[in-house]
Amino acid sequence: MSDAAHRPHRPSRGPAGPNPMATAAMVVAVLSLLIAWLPLIGVLGILGAITAVVLGVLALRRVRARGLRGRGLAWGALAVAVLALLLGLSSTIAAFIVLNAPDEALGVAVVLGL
Repeated sequence: MSDAAHRPHRPSRGPAGPNPMATAAMVVAVLSLLIAWLPLIGVLGILGAITAVVLGVLALRRVRARGLRGRGLAWGALAVAVLALLLGLSSTIAAFIVLNAPDEALGVAVVLGL
């Protein structure tokens, strides 16, 4: 009997899925984008976007070093994270301006007839 007959059969796996870190980066980036446009809690979107950028960069390094899949997903996560970061910054700045503006600058006096 040959040696091959005694080895247990191992089913071959298909190609591995994308790098889990790239997937995590995309999930965090999309959640950050959904949160970033909210005026007062947009700061959480900014923090999430920064986290997604870090995860995306680490995922790109891991893909290149280990030859894993997920390069496009990591780049997509970086793009969405940058968009979330810009949106979060703009909504936070806009909320800060509106909350600190005098009532006259917002037109409240005109609307109320004062």
